[in-house]
Amino acid sequence: MTAGDPSSRTGEGIETVLDEFCEAWFAGKRPDPEVFCNDHPECGPELRQRIATFLDAAHSMTPARDGDGPEDGQSKSDDDTVREKILGDYRVIEEIGRGGMARVYEAEQISLKRRVALKILSPHLSFSRQAVQKFQREAEAGSRQTHPGIVSVFAVGSFRGTHYIAQELVAGARTVADRLEQLRKEPALPRGHFRQVAEMIVAVAGAVAHAHRSGVIHRDLKPSNILLADKDEPKVTDFGLARVEGALALSQSGDFAGTPYYMSPEQARSSRSAIDRRTDIYSLGVTLYEALTLSRPFDGDTSHEVIKKILLNEPKEPRRVNARVPRDLAVICLEAMEKDPSRRYQSMEELAEDLDRFLEGEPILARPSGRISRALKWVRRHKLISLAAGTLVAALGAVAILLLVVLLEQRQALELALRKFKPVQEALVWADVYSHRAAHTWCMMATPNEPAPYIMKGLLDIELINFNSAVGALDQGLKRFPAGKPSLLETEARYLMAVAKFRQAQTEPDKSRTRQALLDEAREWLPADGDFEFASPDALFLRHREDRAGEGDVLEMLRQPLRVNTEHFMIHLYQGMLIFDDIYKGGDSHEFGKAVGFFTNVLKQKPHNVAALSYLGRIYYFLARFYNLMTLTESALDLLERARFHSDGNPHHMIDTTIGQIHVLLGNDRLAMQHFEKSINRAEGLERARNHIHNSYRGQAKVLVRSGDFESAWSNFEIATRGRKFDYHNNIAIAEFFFCKGDLDRAMEYARRGTQHLVEGPLIKTKAESGVAAAHLTCARLLFARGEHEQIGADLNRIWETNYVSPRELSLACFFVVGIIDEVTNSRDEWDDMAVFAEGSAEKSIDNAHFGGRKSPFGPLRSPISLAAVGAAHYLNKEYGEAIVSIEKALEVREGWSPQARRYYWMDRARDFYLLAMTHRALAGQEPAANAEHEKKAREYFRRAEADWASNDLPYENADINRLIRQRARRIMGAD
Repeated sequence: MTAGDPSSRTGEGIETVLDEFCEAWFAGKRPDPEVFCNDHPECGPELRQRIATFLDAAHSMTPARDGDGPEDGQSKSDDDTVREKILGDYRVIEEIGRGGMARVYEAEQISLKRRVALKILSPHLSFSRQAVQKFQREAEAGSRQTHPGIVSVFAVGSFRGTHYIAQELVAGARTVADRLEQLRKEPALPRGHFRQVAEMIVAVAGAVAHAHRSGVIHRDLKPSNILLADKDEPKVTDFGLARVEGALALSQSGDFAGTPYYMSPEQARSSRSAIDRRTDIYSLGVTLYEALTLSRPFDGDTSHEVIKKILLNEPKEPRRVNARVPRDLAVICLEAMEKDPSRRYQSMEELAEDLDRFLEGEPILARPSGRISRALKWVRRHKLISLAAGTLVAALGAVAILLLVVLLEQRQALELALRKFKPVQEALVWADVYSHRAAHTWCMMATPNEPAPYIMKGLLDIELINFNSAVGALDQGLKRFPAGKPSLLETEARYLMAVAKFRQAQTEPDKSRTRQALLDEAREWLPADGDFEFASPDALFLRHREDRAGEGDVLEMLRQPLRVNTEHFMIHLYQGMLIFDDIYKGGDSHEFGKAVGFFTNVLKQKPHNVAALSYLGRIYYFLARFYNLMTLTESALDLLERARFHSDGNPHHMIDTTIGQIHVLLGNDRLAMQHFEKSINRAEGLERARNHIHNSYRGQAKVLVRSGDFESAWSNFEIATRGRKFDYHNNIAIAEFFFCKGDLDRAMEYARRGTQHLVEGPLIKTKAESGVAAAHLTCARLLFARGEHEQIGADLNRIWETNYVSPRELSLACFFVVGIIDEVTNSRDEWDDMAVFAEGSAEKSIDNAHFGGRKSPFGPLRSPISLAAVGAAHYLNKEYGEAIVSIEKALEVREGWSPQARRYYWMDRARDFYLLAMTHRALAGQEPAANAEHEKKAREYFRRAEADWASNDLPYENADINRLIRQRARRIMGAD
C-alpha cells in the first residue's frame, strides 16, 4: 500500500473533509452532498455515510410546533429554527454567544419559570461520541462547583438528539475579552485600571482555587472564558476542556487542548502527565499580562507559530510594553508565566495572596529573574523543545541542541530565518572552522565554498523537525567537501544525513515504499567503518556508540538523541551571530550582553577568529551609538583592527565601513573618509556588496555635510538610496540633511518614508521599530519647525507605542518635549500629558540602558544621555533634587570619555548645563533660605553653557532640540 492509496486515507483526513462540508453548510452555502463526495474520492463511501448522518442531525433542528414554517416558502436558517425550538423543559429565546463546539442561548426553564443560559452542542458534533463525552465532561466539571465566582450548572441532558447544558444566566454580562477590546480603542487607560485588573485576577484566582480543591483543572482559562457580572464581578465559565480527577481521560497523548495564545508550555507540548493545577496558573498569568499591556505575550499568524514562541521565547517584560505597569504587578505576572512549573506560584492561593500584598502596599514575595536565572532558562527551554517535537525530540537528553535554537526567539518566522541563513552563512564561510587555514575573506561570501554553514543548518533543521530542509542543506554541504579521505566534519555530516533520512522515513506510513526507500538511503549514508562515536574534543557532533549486530540495531542507533559539543567554538560563534542578526538594528542591553559572551568564548579558543573579532567590534559600535557610551569606541576600534590584521590584509568591506562609522561618531572626519573610501574600493565589482555598501556612501555624505559641501553630500546620498526606498537609516539621514538646509518640505517627505519602513519596507524586523521611532521623532521636530503644533502628538504617540526604542532616541524625545512644552500646550491637561510622555520616555530610556552593574560583560556602564533625560523629566515634575542628581551623574560619566569625544559632544554638556541652570533657578524660588546659593549656581551653569555655545560650531544633527532647551533656559534666566 502506498501513501497515495485511498485505503491509506486516515480517519483524521476524513474528519478534515467532513469539517469543510459542515462549515460550508452552516455558512449557508449548502453544498450538494453528491458533488462534494465526488470531489473527494479518496475518502470513499464512508464520507457519504458521515455526511448523511450530519444532515439528519442538522435537519432535526426544526421547529417543534406545528405551523412554524416560513411564510414566504424559504427555508429558515439553523439560527432561526434554534431560536424557536423547545428542548424538553427549556424554551430557547435568543443566541447570546458561540464557540467552537457549541452555541449559547438565553432560554426559559418552563417548569421553574426561570431564565437560564442553554449551551447546545453543534448539530454536526452530536453524532460524535467523543464530542458528546467532552460536552458531558464539561457539565460534570461545572456541576462540582458551588462558588460565586464560577458559573453554576443546573442540568445536562438531550432532547431528540440535541445535547444541552443548562447553566446560570449572567444577565448583561460581557467577557473580559470584550472589555480588553474596548480598552484597545480608547486613547488611554482609565484611572485605576491596574488596581482593577489586580482585583479581578484575585477574584478569578479564588474561584479557580475552589475548582482545584474540588478536583477540577480548567485547562482553558482566557479572557473570553471570564464573564463580568454586575459591578464587574468576574465569573469563570466554559469547563469544556477541564480535567476532572477520578474520571477517565478522554484525550489521547498528543491531543491539542486549549487556546494556543493562553496555553501553558506543558499544554503546548501535549504532555498529559505534566498538566496539573499550575497549568491554570500559567494561563491566568497570560490573561493578567494581556489585561496589563492590552497585548498578548505570544502572538502569531498560525497556531504552530504561537506554540513555537510559547516553547522558545520569554515574554517581553510588561513594563517594556507599557511603562506605566506597576513594577510589582509585572513581577507577579512573570512569575505566574514561568515556563518551568516548579518556578511558578504553586497554587492559585499563593498567586492571590501576592496580588493582595500588592493591593495592600505590602512587599510581594515574587522576585524578578536575575541574570543567572535567565541564563538557566536556556536549559529549561531545551526540555520544552525536546518534549514538544514528537518521537525524536522526546528522547533528547542533551541541553546543547537547544542552544542552537533558542536564540531565534525574537524572530517572527523561524523557517524564513533559516532559509535566509544570514549572517550565519556569511561569517562561517570565511571563519577558520576545520580546515586549519587562515580565514577566508568576507569577499567570498558571495560564492561560499565551505561546507560548515550547510552542515550547521542541517543539524538545526533536524532539531526543528524540518527534515526535507535538513536533507537539502546537508546535500549542499557534502557537495563542498574535497575528494579523498573524509575529514571528521564530513564523517559527521554523513551521519547527520543518515539521521535526516531516517527521520523522514518515520513520517511515512508503515510498510510504504517511500518509507522503505528512505530507510535504505539512511543506511547507505552511514560511515563505512561503523565507528559512530566521536570522542575528540574537536568534534562538533557527538552521539552514543552502539553495537551493530544487525540491521535492526543500525536503525535503533539512528533513534538515539544527537548531542553537541557545547564547548566547541563553532557553537558559540553560531549562537552569537544568531543574536546579532536580531539586534544589529537595535536591541536591549541584555541581548547585546549575551552576544558579547558568546563571541568572547570563541576568542578564548580561537584568539584570531576574524568573525568573532568583527562581530564584537560591531556590537561595541552599536552600543556606543544607541546608548551614548563613547567609552566603548576604543574597544570597538581595537577589535576591528585586529580583524583586519588577521584577514591576510584583505578584510571584508564591512570592517572598514564600521571603522568609518565609529570615526563619524567621534567627529574624526578625515579618518572616517579614508575608511569609507577603502570600503568602497574593496567592494567594487562584488555583486553582494551592493546590499551593504550604502552604509559607506551615507557615512561619506554625513561627513561632507559637516564640511559644508552639500552638493557632494547629496550625490552620495543618492547612491546610498538606490534600490532602498524604505531604508529608514538613509531616509532619516536625508531628512536631517534637508532639515539642516532649511528645506522643511523635502525633509518631511524623507522622514515620512522612514516611518513607513515596517509597513512597506523589504526588511521587516521588529527591532527596526527603533529606527521607525527615530523617523517619527524627526517628523515631530519638523512639525514644530513648521508651526503645525496640533499634529505633533500623533508622532510622539507612535514613539511611545513601539516595542523597542534605543535609549538615545527616547532621551532625545524627552528633551524635545522639555523644549516645546510651554509653546504647544494650551491647558493644564495638555501640559500634564506632555509631561507624562517625557517622564515615560526617560524611564524607558534608563531601563533599556541598564547593564547590570559590575557583573555585566561590559563592566559597570551608565548611559549619560539616559541619565540626563531622567533629570529633565524630574525637572518637569518639579522634583528638582532628583533632577540635579541625575544630570550631575551624566556630566560625571562624560568626564571619563576620551578628549576627542568630550570635544565633539560639547552640545550634550551645554544642554545639561542649561538644565541645571533652570533647576537651580526653580529651587531658588522654592527654598528662600538657600535662595542666594541656588541663584549663584544657576548663573554659573548658565554662563558655562553659553560659553560652550559661543565657542563651538553647531553639529547639523539634532541641533534644533538643544536649541529649544537653550531658548527655554534663556527665557527663565532673563537673557532674552
